[in-house]
Amino acid sequence: MVDLRDMKEKEMYPILEKFLCKKDFKKVPEKKQLQIRKEDMKEDIGQTYVTFDVLGRKDDTIWVIECKKPCTIEQFGFALGQLLYYKFLIEKYFRKKVEEKVGKISAGMYSIALLETKKHPLGNQLKIFESILEENKLTFGFISVKDNEEPQELIEPTKISL
Repeated sequence: MVDLRDMKEKEMYPILEKFLCKKDFKKVPEKKQLQIRKEDMKEDIGQTYVTFDVLGRKDDTIWVIECKKPCTIEQFGFALGQLLYYKFLIEKYFRKKVEEKVGKISAGMYSIALLETKKHPLGNQLKIFESILEENKLTFGFISVKDNEEPQELIEPTKISL
């Protein structure tokens, strides 16, 4: 396993894909990986494309996981903002585009995965993260990724009908 101090965000993806498989979700194949390009967007959003970090599918449900490192409030905030934006894009603008790539969907689940290291342990921050989600009525999940351990789902996401 990669030393987490040196791990790049993209190196978390295979770890989380295995996690999804254990939950009976299938990884969306690379060739079908959803990428929303600027020409697909109704307005310019300041970047040329949007790609989800990890995307899984089970029956008619998709699970989007946004990955960040290290496990800090700043990275949690970045992930939270991105996940809110992705949820909005899927539910309001690009459902058909998502379905073209992954098949018919009727529900979505959304989680944040943060890398925990010795330098940046989760500690008491989980209570703060839970409070932020609760205060804003967000039903996102939370996954902790640690060295030599299976990812831990600390908060399960709620399935949201689309």
